[in-house]
Amino acid sequence: MIPTLNLFENSAAAYGRASTDKQDQSIAAQGEKLTSYAVANSLILDDDSLFLEDDVSGGIPFAERPGGRALLVQFEAGRYHHLIVPTIDRLGRNALDVQNTIERIHQLGGTVHILDLGGSNFNTRSPVSGLIIAVLAWAAQMELARIRERVQGGLDRKRANGELCGTESYGWDAVPTGETRINKGGKTVIVKRIEPNFEEQKWIVHMQTCRQAGMSWQAIARDLNQRGVKTKLAGRRLNLREGDRGARNKVASGLWQGAQVKKILDSKTVRAWLASREQN
Repeated sequence: MIPTLNLFENSAAAYGRASTDKQDQSIAAQGEKLTSYAVANSLILDDDSLFLEDDVSGGIPFAERPGGRALLVQFEAGRYHHLIVPTIDRLGRNALDVQNTIERIHQLGGTVHILDLGGSNFNTRSPVSGLIIAVLAWAAQMELARIRERVQGGLDRKRANGELCGTESYGWDAVPTGETRINKGGKTVIVKRIEPNFEEQKWIVHMQTCRQAGMSWQAIARDLNQRGVKTKLAGRRLNLREGDRGARNKVASGLWQGAQVKKILDSKTVRAWLASREQN
């Protein structure tokens, strides 16, 4: 007698995450692997059960990601009994968060399937699953720490060479050096160095003085506007989303708001500059 397939017990969801769009880490490649595994193991996986998130950091807790949160809601509703992920670091790069997520799935009656584990697949319901999950989650967390260390090292080297890191800060100008560099995405970018903008730095000192005198962020912004001081983006065309009304014709007014003042005085660059200025 041929056994009857219980569709409910074989209902599955699949989760993929990518912070880049490269080769086998891409969302498309992950989706194909997840679907192939479901078919090979008689798990029921449809398009609505694929939770694929692009450009999402592994440092964000699983339950706080849009896709992760939606997936857990569906598990709590009893829709799925299986969760398929390409690798354990797709769930996250914090060991405790990964273990808590898997345990939550278990408590809801689910099983987590982890693919590409040393060339084989892994079922979290296996007898030694707890130990293996702990080791894998710890390794994912250590890898995140190494990634952050490499990124920070690169930023520190750029700063030491006077190069622009990120966006142009109020108080400094980004000036092209004439050199180019190939970034990680394979694009050619112009290398820029930062030079002090003494006029803007004068107003940074004014902001700090006002703040130390007890003025609110909004009060400082009103003071700057009354004095005719413009923001860094004054007159620049705004980078708005397609479809925004009048997007092609909008430029920054240059007027200050309290949040902008706070952001400037709270930035690491400005705090370090103010501290060195006080020491000198």
